[in-house]
Amino acid sequence: MIRTRVLSAALTAALGAALLSGAVPSQAAQIVLVPNPTFATSTTGWTATSNATIKRIADSGATAGQVTPRSKSGTKTIGMVSTRSDAIAAIGTSVHAAGQVRTSQTGKEIIFQLRELAADGTVLQKFDGVTTPSTTGWNWTGAVISTTRTNSRVNLFISEVGVTSDRYLQVRAINADLTPPALLPSPKPTPSPTASPSPTPPPPPATCAAIDYSTSGRQVFGDEFTGTKVDTAKWRVRDGESLSFDKARILARNVTVHDGVLDIAGKRETVSSRDYTTGYVDTIGKFSQKYGRWEMRAMVPTDGTKTRGVWPAFWLRGDSTPGEIDIMETWGSPATRSFNPSTSNSWTIWRDTNDGGGDKFTGWSHPQGHSPPIYDAYHVYAVNWSPGCMTFSFDGTVVVSINTSRARWMTTSFDSPFNIRLNMQVGSGHWGYPDSKYTKTQFNYLVDYVRAYAPGP
Repeated sequence: MIRTRVLSAALTAALGAALLSGAVPSQAAQIVLVPNPTFATSTTGWTATSNATIKRIADSGATAGQVTPRSKSGTKTIGMVSTRSDAIAAIGTSVHAAGQVRTSQTGKEIIFQLRELAADGTVLQKFDGVTTPSTTGWNWTGAVISTTRTNSRVNLFISEVGVTSDRYLQVRAINADLTPPALLPSPKPTPSPTASPSPTPPPPPATCAAIDYSTSGRQVFGDEFTGTKVDTAKWRVRDGESLSFDKARILARNVTVHDGVLDIAGKRETVSSRDYTTGYVDTIGKFSQKYGRWEMRAMVPTDGTKTRGVWPAFWLRGDSTPGEIDIMETWGSPATRSFNPSTSNSWTIWRDTNDGGGDKFTGWSHPQGHSPPIYDAYHVYAVNWSPGCMTFSFDGTVVVSINTSRARWMTTSFDSPFNIRLNMQVGSGHWGYPDSKYTKTQFNYLVDYVRAYAPGP
């Protein structure tokens, strides 16, 4: 909780569907998502940030776009922005983009950002694919979003943080594709009865978004919290611990079961030099699995007043590998940044749970200012992880589907069973630390149930 192949960007919707799901393509009109994706003869369609210059380069038989700082002094964030795509007609169209990036300054964060834009250019939502290269070689990264308006457009903003002197950022081999909502699955359809016992042909291959182990698999873990105390056969309750980057002391007494919910309480009280206390449970040594579906129904305590620093989470961590899956994280408000995070939740896939600046895919379940806010009611947060893809959903609606071959580091970082974690930190350097003015004296993270399913009958 700390936190791809070269294709033309003028792909048909049907080809996008084939790339993402393996479905048989149907005829559709071409939509140009990213102009000049290979920088074949120029940098047309791309603009450098105001503090940088852009040019086309040729390297080892391939072409790329390169940005360098205008000034040779200080550190800065430099990048390049693509012009807006053609209009994408349907709400719920899945758009995926990927490309190769390279830098001459290793150890710096490169952000491959895919953005949905309104007709007037307003950014409606954005998805960051982040990599922190340890070498000067080429690295694949990518991003994916689902459109929220009719006729919205997309573009890319590719940047590097903390660039110094005459260092450069290079980008090449960008591909982009889309899947229209008509080719995405309907929620859990009921099969029609057959008129005779005659054999039926096998179904077509399922799209990533259609794979749901809660219907096609079997339940292997669950807690409905119907008792009067935490079931320690399922959960390990942490006690007397502190994390290095928040302001709370973890106490077992802050975790209770009552009225059909697991209650993780945050309280303003000084214990072991920490100004707040909180709770933390996990399934380490009790339950873990590789591949499957994990879901939670919960009400988060991040209402829009006096919850600065409140940080509930539902996440998974590898038993013996560094990968991490954040199914749900959200933060209270007012935050110390202009963006209010409390109305929605984020999801993230991390290459290394101990590397807050490392490789990751991350995004939000809703656009900024989502209404009604998620803290107003109980909601179901889930991830479905199959060998080829990972799908995050909110209240049964798929938010994003990620082809795991796009993240090559998953081969090693995710090659182990993953355990479940529920906790609530208090304070972060990004969204703000709690204080008596902006953070209430008590806040409760209420979990109605946690369930896990495995593939197969």
